[in-house]
Amino acid sequence: MSQFSQIRKKTAEVWKLISPYWRSEEKYRAWTMLAFIIFLNLGFVYISVLLNEWNAKFYNAIQQLDQATFISQCYRFAGLIIMIVAVYVANAFLTSLLGFQWRKWLTKYYLNRWMDQAMFYRLSLQRNKMDNPDQRIAQDLSSFSTGILTIGLSIFKEIVNLFSFIVILWSISGSLQILVPKLGKLGNINIPGYMVWLALIYAMMGTWGIFKIGRPLVHLDFNQERFEANFRYQLVRLREHSEEVALYQGEKPEASSFKQAFGSVYENFRKIINRNLYVHAWQNFYNNLSTVFPFLIAAPRFFSGALTLGILMQIASAFSRVEGSLSMIVLNFQSIASLFATTNRLLGFSSTMHGIESQIANPKEPCIQFLPNTADSLVLENIRLETPDKQILIEKLNLTIKKGEKVLIMGRSGLGKSTLLRAIAGFWSYGAGKIKLPVNHTLFLVPQRPYMPLGTLRQGLFYPGIERAIPEAKLLEILIACRLEHLASELDDHRDWSLQLSMGEQQRIIFARAILHASEWIIMDEPSASMDKETEMQVYLALHHYLPNSTVITIGHSPSLRAFHSRILELHPLENITDLVESRIVV
Repeated sequence: MSQFSQIRKKTAEVWKLISPYWRSEEKYRAWTMLAFIIFLNLGFVYISVLLNEWNAKFYNAIQQLDQATFISQCYRFAGLIIMIVAVYVANAFLTSLLGFQWRKWLTKYYLNRWMDQAMFYRLSLQRNKMDNPDQRIAQDLSSFSTGILTIGLSIFKEIVNLFSFIVILWSISGSLQILVPKLGKLGNINIPGYMVWLALIYAMMGTWGIFKIGRPLVHLDFNQERFEANFRYQLVRLREHSEEVALYQGEKPEASSFKQAFGSVYENFRKIINRNLYVHAWQNFYNNLSTVFPFLIAAPRFFSGALTLGILMQIASAFSRVEGSLSMIVLNFQSIASLFATTNRLLGFSSTMHGIESQIANPKEPCIQFLPNTADSLVLENIRLETPDKQILIEKLNLTIKKGEKVLIMGRSGLGKSTLLRAIAGFWSYGAGKIKLPVNHTLFLVPQRPYMPLGTLRQGLFYPGIERAIPEAKLLEILIACRLEHLASELDDHRDWSLQLSMGEQQRIIFARAILHASEWIIMDEPSASMDKETEMQVYLALHHYLPNSTVITIGHSPSLRAFHSRILELHPLENITDLVESRIVV
């Protein structure tokens, strides 16, 4: 692929990130604000042109010792400054407001995509896991919306600036006569508007230099975001597992892990500092030279009497504007490099989600098919489950579970029991076969690790949400049945319950949650692994008592679970499930 094709492809990808907001339900408000901001930028350029004209009159008055003109120009300058400050403040306010509105919309848009069809979970199952999607939503979207708006408007303003001041500079800079005696008559070379050409050459040299020096910053900024996010994630992870680490006395390995993570942050930042040293040196040299460069090249005409002091100052001001517009990349290279890094991270995030969405909508590889089943049964036909790297976990699985059955699926660790639950839930497509789910019935799925949302204990019990009202007396009854009566007085307390409650208590919360939701199909993965046998028996009895007609499918390996199920299915390596029907359910 040619470099031009790559640029065109990259531009199209970036446009896909930018365009949705400007075609959304907020487009009229967004375009109106943008139009007003553009108007303010045009006003800013117009005032700059007036200031350039003021330069000539003001300095001519000084040269000619014209006190009256000098005083009147001071008053005019005060008026222009008031105007430019008002325009600048209004422009900064509206740009910030529009940037935040854009970020708000983007956050909602990407959160919806991230949450839809459990995308947040599917991303973690990818062969090449994407790092820190949370940071890309929380931080990169903000940097992207602000950066695109700020730099995009800067480019627009500098283009208008450029054309406005090129006309001025061309008209007042005059022509440069160059004599080359060896060429005879052809040696008299006349260059009209020579200051414009010198500004162009000067800016091109500055831009070439900054690209050569600063190009590695794009990759370094990309890595810095990743290393910072990884370090922050490890700190949060310790907070979430503080008890386990404390009991294991794992302070030393955790501290070593932190040092290693921060070491990556430090080493990469050192590289950024070193690279910025050269960038700042070039920018400083370029900026300082640009302040005297127009005077140096216009000085001969001034000393020859062809230019007045006012015109010299006007030329210097116009040259500075033209050169500054052409040097926009040089002067803002760090911001542009950071925006490129942020954009690349968001492109990776968006394209990965798009790939998963496309795979769900139009599978390209053989995968598990999910079909509705009008009969009250869950049917698995010729199921093969694989890991993402094609290692087979389960093969030729055929199974029918009827409504109301209490089924236990057993087998040693690593055979794919939990993966089977993910497949039934629709989150695992690696493999083949058909899963027919009962229509008009919701599945209540319980993963191996209990989950307690942030908020009150009541919200944890009702998670993810119950539409019908639950009488307080009924709720207390269920808590007692699940041996949670000691928490009845704390239902409306806001705490981090995942840290407050023991694992056994959290698992009992899960049983209470299942009873409160009253689903007709309940599938649980090791739901009582942290309970003693007596408590395990009581919560299963409570589940069967309150939901006698619900189908309960338990994935586990403890022999004690056999007593609470009428059908036991044993999973063997790469073989069909062995169906052992045992009517031994406790009542």
